[in-house]
Parts: sequence; C-alpha cells; structure tokens
Amino acid sequence: MIHESCRSRYAENCYKSCCTVNFVYTLCTTFCHYKMASSAVRKLPQYLKEIRIHLCQRSPSSQGVRDWVEKYYVDLKKQNPSFPIRVRECSGIQPKMYARYDFGKETCADLGNMNGQQVNETLYKFADSKP
Repeated sequence: MIHESCRSRYAENCYKSCCTVNFVYTLCTTFCHYKMASSAVRKLPQYLKEIRIHLCQRSPSSQGVRDWVEKYYVDLKKQNPSFPIRVRECSGIQPKMYARYDFGKETCADLGNMNGQQVNETLYKFADSKP
C-alpha cells in the first residue's frame, strides 16, 4: 500500500513509471514504519531510575514483549542512552516489567499476552506515574 502523500512526494523524482511504483513503495514503507516507531519514543523522566523486563524466549505469552524489543527498544535507547533498560530472558517465566523510582520504590506490571504497542503503553504509564 502506498500512501497518497508519499506517492506525490516521491513520484516526481523518478521518470519511469515502472520504477516509480517500486521506489515509492520502498520509501513509503520505510518512512512510515520509521515514523510510527519513532513517534512512540520519548525522553524518560529523571525520577524513573531503571526499567527491567523479564520474558521467555519461546512462550506465546511473551511474543508481544519480543516484538516490543525488536520494534521500540533501539529507538528508546537512542533517545535515552544513559538510562538503564534491562531485558532479561529466562525459560518458562511470565513476562513482567518492573520500574524502579527514586528512593528504591518499585512497581510491577504483568505483560502476558500483550502486543508490542501495549507493552510500550505500559512503559509510558510507569514513566508518567510519579511514585
């Protein structure tokens, strides 16, 4: 699928119609995927000290967490390079996210059967809630 705004933006740069479609499709999918992933990434607050994510390498209930790692983790680390985000894999466990705040306070959320977007929303709920 080629978005109309992408078609008009990039089609004028190519003179052959057969290559325009492939060129525009590649740019559209790359640009729109990057735009969606990076728009969901932001700077984490100072009072949040650490995020720990526990997941299973094979279990279906951890699939959303594995998707989150593939889709959002790199951009989040680029935006927060010194912020500790620990991803721990262990066979046969339920996926969970732990947030550590100032003065050692911690909260936990179950990530079982969530998709990548829901995992990202959970992370930002932790970031938005000051203990």
